[in-house]
Amino acid sequence: MADAPRTDSDTTTAAPAREAGSRHEEPAGRAKATAPAGLSSREKLQINLTRNGLYHEDRERFYDGVQRWTMFLVVVAGSAAVFNLAAMNVAVASIVAAATTALGLVDLVFNVSGKARIHGELRLLSFTLLGELDAGGDEVSINSRLIASYGKEPVSNGTVGALAYNNAMNAYGRPVAATFYISPQRRFWRHFLPDASDLVEIRELPAGHPARPKAL
Repeated sequence: MADAPRTDSDTTTAAPAREAGSRHEEPAGRAKATAPAGLSSREKLQINLTRNGLYHEDRERFYDGVQRWTMFLVVVAGSAAVFNLAAMNVAVASIVAAATTALGLVDLVFNVSGKARIHGELRLLSFTLLGELDAGGDEVSINSRLIASYGKEPVSNGTVGALAYNNAMNAYGRPVAATFYISPQRRFWRHFLPDASDLVEIRELPAGHPARPKAL
């Protein structure tokens, strides 16, 4: 799994997505850190489940989008190849046919549709467990089922994980200063930048940084 940022603050800090996991890695490259202080175990698990769900939702949408665009281009390229072949443009038809084959191999080699499906299943599981927790479900049982799902996770992405953590923290009204700073450019390219080991909390940004609140 990709290295991820840590937080050393003794106040509200990043909640590990595998807080009670049996492995040393964080799931899906999420930020490695201690759980938010001052919260009950149920609240920590609540943030953890939300974070997992948001992470898998983001990754599912990405892979689903790649798969859809790939199939669209395959159809367009295939039609162009047939058109050029009918027009006796054999050379052009051959090039387009080769491009069509290459595009088709993207889904086959990288299992794009398969990854989208897995992330979709894990998203559903995370939010299902969150619903059970909100309904008064047993924490130990819910956490055990969450841990059991980690073996299904595809290769991790720490930047997407850090963004999911930020959104989960914001959803529960946790301090913005304890979330990770992710630049707009990095946010845009997050699915291609899996290493999040260099990310820091907003509170750790140098004085004068545009993203650092003046109150800190």
